[in-house]
Amino acid sequence: MAKTIKFNLIIDGNPIRSIKDLQESFSIEDVLDFYHRGMLQKWLKVRGYEDYLKKVEAIKPNKSAIIELIKIFDVELDEQRIKEDVYALEFMEKRKAELARWEQKDTKAVNMINEYNNSYEQIKKDILEHKEDMPYLKVVVQELSTEYKYLFSLDYWKFFWDFKDTVPLVIYAILMNCTLRDYFLNDLVICKELKKSFTLADQAYKKEVYNYLPFVSIFGEKPPQDDGDKFKNKVTEISKIIKVFSFAGQTDGYWKDLVEKDVKVMILSMPSSSLIASPVKKSEELNSKDVSGNFVILNGLLYKSKTADECIIYMEI
Repeated sequence: MAKTIKFNLIIDGNPIRSIKDLQESFSIEDVLDFYHRGMLQKWLKVRGYEDYLKKVEAIKPNKSAIIELIKIFDVELDEQRIKEDVYALEFMEKRKAELARWEQKDTKAVNMINEYNNSYEQIKKDILEHKEDMPYLKVVVQELSTEYKYLFSLDYWKFFWDFKDTVPLVIYAILMNCTLRDYFLNDLVICKELKKSFTLADQAYKKEVYNYLPFVSIFGEKPPQDDGDKFKNKVTEISKIIKVFSFAGQTDGYWKDLVEKDVKVMILSMPSSSLIASPVKKSEELNSKDVSGNFVILNGLLYKSKTADECIIYMEI
């Protein structure tokens, strides 16, 4: 009997000899490529992983292959991160297809420009359809910053006023993006509106998230007077999706570590009696005047406060 020749998959630069290796080096782009080319199935067969092979071959065409593969191989990945990576991969594949189409056709410059503009407008329509999907919005904003920055620079004013009330989450996503955020923050009118609608500067903060976050703009309605619990539950749900956190507490003159240095945060609001800093640059203290309306981004977060009655509000990005 002929001997079966075994081979290794190379994922994220690492040779994969076992399921454990696959789990530890799992790369969405690499694994999906091997799956579509049939190499993953062949590797499972020659390595004797018949149970995994049956599950992989049973993936239905109408299912997201990468999501099913993550489940099959029991890969421990953050759900929001998975969504972002999948969306990014979809955008990349779509862009490759468009470039290939342009290369195959002798498209005139004017048609290419029209297609470029149409693609930008389609992205804006897609934003409306995914108005509560923060992972998607973060990826689409990254796409705007890399592929459509020039059009956004011409359109940022209309973009802001079109989406401020209809898709406020995309405004937060823009503020997280270091390439695009300055178009908003350097415009005095928009900056004033941001401070008014997307922060709670110079107000008395309460400990409950639903009392002070700018969720009124996210929901497009005022908190119900007779059903506070329903509104509170909805706010809690949205807070988890967009990763908004708060902290209230006296620190007795010491720094309190709220966020580790390898996690970026954007400060939405903070009390006037408090100070913040990054663990990376502990000596560079910031007060509420430095932060108010500027949507400051830090690597990690240290917090110092003289009162337990007021809150700092921040968003992981």
